[in-house]
Amino acid sequence: MQSLAISLFLLLSFKLYALEVSGKVLDVSTGKPIYKATVFFGKESGVPIGVITDREGAFKAQDLSEGLYMIAVALKGYMPYIHGAPIPQSPGRPFLLNEKSAENPLLFRIIPTAAISGKILDADGDPVEWLTVIALRETERSGRTEWLQQGAGRSDPEGNYSISELPPGKYRLLTQGGRTPFPNKLFPATWYPASGTFRIHNGDKLPNTNIDLRLATAHRLSGRLIPPAGDEAKMYSVRLMPRDAPLTLLGLVNPSVTMRTSTGEFEAKGVPPGDYILQAVREDMFTHEVALRMNLSVFSDQLDLLIGPRPLLALAGKIEMAKGSPTVDPGKLQITVQAIDTDLASTVRPTPVDPDGAFRIDNLSSARYRLSVNDLAGVPLIVETPEIDLGQGLPNPFVLRVSATMPMVKLRAANPGAAFVAVLNGPMKAFRQTASTVLHLEPGRHSLLTFGDIDVSLLSDPAVVNKLLSMAKSIELKAGDSVEIEVPTLSHEQIEKLNHPL
Repeated sequence: MQSLAISLFLLLSFKLYALEVSGKVLDVSTGKPIYKATVFFGKESGVPIGVITDREGAFKAQDLSEGLYMIAVALKGYMPYIHGAPIPQSPGRPFLLNEKSAENPLLFRIIPTAAISGKILDADGDPVEWLTVIALRETERSGRTEWLQQGAGRSDPEGNYSISELPPGKYRLLTQGGRTPFPNKLFPATWYPASGTFRIHNGDKLPNTNIDLRLATAHRLSGRLIPPAGDEAKMYSVRLMPRDAPLTLLGLVNPSVTMRTSTGEFEAKGVPPGDYILQAVREDMFTHEVALRMNLSVFSDQLDLLIGPRPLLALAGKIEMAKGSPTVDPGKLQITVQAIDTDLASTVRPTPVDPDGAFRIDNLSSARYRLSVNDLAGVPLIVETPEIDLGQGLPNPFVLRVSATMPMVKLRAANPGAAFVAVLNGPMKAFRQTASTVLHLEPGRHSLLTFGDIDVSLLSDPAVVNKLLSMAKSIELKAGDSVEIEVPTLSHEQIEKLNHPL
C-alpha cells in the first residue's frame, strides 16, 4: 500500500508540473502555415527540446516544467526566429511558462529569406572564375550608415555565383579577387550597383544580377615610418584605404599592408590604381588613434615613401555648470570623448573629473570628437558644446559648460507584453522594453511607441515611420524633467495593416 501511495503521489506531482505548449508558425509575408519548421524550447541548463510543425503549421511541446524558456524557430529558407527579438538575429526575451501562459497558444511569424544569382563577366564578355561576391545590407547605427555582411558566394568556371539566405533590406554587392591569366593585372574591388542600393523583399529570387568587371594594373607601394620622439615604430600600424570607401567597410576593401615593426618599413603589393588615404595608427593598451592621415594617388609604383606621424594631442580643460543650473559636485562626474567619422574599432575614452572640475585626456588625434558628461549613476548631463575639432584648436583655457541632467522619461507600455520602445523623431532609436524602462532624451518634442514581438527593421522606412507618428505618444521635454507616461503599444497585426513593402 505504501509503494502504491508513493507511485500515485509521484504521478500526481508529475501531472501537476508537466505542462503543454501549443502554437502555430506562419509565413510573415503570406500568412500561410509553415511545414517542418523546428520549434526549440531551451532552459538555462539542459538540452533544448525540439518539436516539428505539421502541415497546418501547428506544433505541440509536452511534458515541460514551469520556468523561463528561450524559444527559437528554425527552417532553411527562413530567417532564424527568437521569441522576443525585436530585430532578426538579435537577442530575444525569455518566455515564462506556467499554468496560465500555457493556456494561450503561441503564434510565430517567420521571415522568408531571399536569394541573388547571376554571372561575373570581364570586358570581353568572358566569365571570371574564383571571384567572391559579398552581399552587404545597409543599416543605421548611432546616426551613421553602416554595412553588414549578410552572405557571400564564389563564381564557378562559367562565372556563375549565387547567394542565399538573405534577410530583407537595402543592399549593395562587392566583388573581390577573381582569377586572371595576366601577370601584374587584377580585378579591382567593384560595387554593384556602382552607386545607390537595391531593395530585397521577403522571399525575393533575383536571378540575372550580372556584374561586369575590368582589369587594372597592380602597383606596389613601400616606405618607412619614422615615429615621433619618444615613440617606437612598433607602436604604430600602417593602413592604405580607398578614399571613397564607407568607413565600416574598410576591412573588406583595404589593400594589405605588411610592416616590419623593428624598423618601420612597410609594403603593399597588388594595389589597384586609384585615390587612397595612407594612415598611421598609434596603438597600445590605452590608445587607438590616427597619428597621420594623408591623401595619396596610386597610378604607378610608389616606393621609398617616408612618413612621420605627428605626436598625439591632449584635451585639457575644466567643467563648469551653466548659469542657472543646479550645483553638481564635479568630482562625481565623468567625461567621455568619442571620435566622429573614424574607421577605428574603438576611440571612446571615459575619464573621471577632478573635484575642482579639471580633466585631461591624453593621446588624441587631430580629429573631431563628441563630448558627453555623466554622473556616477550614468545619468547624462546636457553639454552646451558637444562636438569639438582638435584639428582647429581650442580656446585656452578650454571650459566645457554643462547644465541640468537630460530629461528622464519612465515608460509604461499600454500592453505589458510590449517587447521594445522606439523614439520615432530624428534618427530612429529602439530600446528593449521592460516593466520600468527609463530613457534619457534630449530636450524637445519626442514621439514614442511601444511594440509587440515584431521586426523593427520596418522603422528604417520613412514611409512607415510617417504612418506611425499619428499613433505615437508625443511629449515635450525640458532640461531636468522627470516624467512618467503611458505609451501606446502596436501589435504585429496593426503593423501588417500598414502595407509595408517587406
